Amino acid sequence: MPSSAAHEDVLERYLRPFHGRWTKRFPDEYYQELYRLKGWTWPGPGAIHPPIVGDITNDLVYARMADDLLDQLRLKNPKNPDGERKCKHHQWLTDDFGVQELREHMVGVTAIMRTIQDPDPVRAWKKFLTRLDHACPRKRNRYRFER
Repeated sequence: MPSSAAHEDVLERYLRPFHGRWTKRFPDEYYQELYRLKGWTWPGPGAIHPPIVGDITNDLVYARMADDLLDQLRLKNPKNPDGERKCKHHQWLTDDFGVQELREHMVGVTAIMRTIQDPDPVRAWKKFLTRLDHACPRKRNRYRFER
């Protein structure tokens, strides 16, 4: 386990002090594959996704990128009383490192998604999570998504 100072340095490389402008960071293919694996109807590009998609994305993406990254994003970007956040978590990622790491991680997650061709959504999702857990295990975070 890295020292506290080294750990803070890693988080500093990922996170900016203030959120940036919104830019599309999650490709439509990610959402298409997620919906396919879950057996849900894809609503099309630009759709507003149900909150469970955000919970799943936290688990598949931010909880697997770096120790405590998801925890820090939740501290920087808390939910308001209506359960909404001021901005998207990815807006807190640094352009020079955090966004690049997100992009690389998304390529890997989406590639693993494409490898699952089971027509049964329950089996498909379990197979996907098994492969993802092997390739990209969750990092240390307090957060745990109940599947």
